Amino acid sequence: MLNRCIHLHDELGDKHGAYECCNLIAMAYYRLGNTPKATEFLRRGVGGELVTESDKPDRVAGTASLVSTLFRVAKHEDALRAVAMYENNLVVQLEQKDQAATANSYWSLGCAYASIDQLQSAAENFTKCHHLRLLSGGREGLAVALLRKGCANLACGDTRAAAEDLDTYLSMVQEVTERNQGERPAEFPIEDECDAAIALGQAYARQIGRAHV
Repeated sequence: MLNRCIHLHDELGDKHGAYECCNLIAMAYYRLGNTPKATEFLRRGVGGELVTESDKPDRVAGTASLVSTLFRVAKHEDALRAVAMYENNLVVQLEQKDQAATANSYWSLGCAYASIDQLQSAAENFTKCHHLRLLSGGREGLAVALLRKGCANLACGDTRAAAEDLDTYLSMVQEVTERNQGERPAEFPIEDECDAAIALGQAYARQIGRAHV
């Protein structure tokens, strides 16, 4: 089907469309482990004749490097489409005053922004999500929102806010586990606790480092 699209774009004189199809086919072949075919289509698409199967100093790039770049670009574009969709959903939910749905949209926006390294936007949306879930008085999604909020604040360089969030999260883990007589609740997976502990250590280390500058 994509090969047919290439021919149609060529007939229409649409070089950009033909290049896009070639790049998509290259990505598909690379996923299937067929590097020679991926290289062939990359040469017809983004890379031209200077593409080789492996990186070389006298070439533009190897197939793996170019395909990796294409995957990152596709991921970025997908995330931007997701952001637009969640923003539209958010407008409706705010008008309907649906607190739970609004919190979920802020969560989704935070995840989408984090996936493309727009860290300040991620932190802002995780903060709004956590605030609404806290106001609701329920526990569902509250802890993980606090964890992601703390990690996003750390990534943005706000070590004080990050330390407060992550310390609160770890205190929640300890409190709930003790209340359950040592049994770990499903909402606090050990992987999340490890991530929080590592991030908290990093936040404290950066604060100490700044204090000695």
